[in-house]
Amino acid sequence: MSSEQPTAFDYLTRGRLLLRQGLLDRAIEDFDAAVALDDTLAAGYYCRGLAYRDGGDLDRAVQDFTTAVDVDPEYGVAFYARGVVRRRLEQYEQALVDYSLAIDMNQEDPDYYYARGVAQIALRHYDQ
Repeated sequence: MSSEQPTAFDYLTRGRLLLRQGLLDRAIEDFDAAVALDDTLAAGYYCRGLAYRDGGDLDRAVQDFTTAVDVDPEYGVAFYARGVVRRRLEQYEQALVDYSLAIDMNQEDPDYYYARGVAQIALRHYDQ
């Protein structure tokens, strides 16, 4: 980072790089700093949720994905990510709702439809 005071976007960008490298604790620190500087930065909560998910802290991941969609109700990928975690937690009804919300916002992503189908199968909704 430059000698100037880092911005929320600076922390978000570096955190994403650290996340891709698997340096989860350091990524989380940067995402913490990003949302501390700008608590309306939905991407900061979303990315921190990904780091928590990758680290196995699924409850905190759900919390961050929820905050991301509270901050930006049109952030479809956060609904999808929350659905993925809820499915892993065997919260299939909630996952199904999240996938449907993600589809409402982006009808072009086949992963959303596939995930919703998997949740429907888990719920034995074979006719949908």
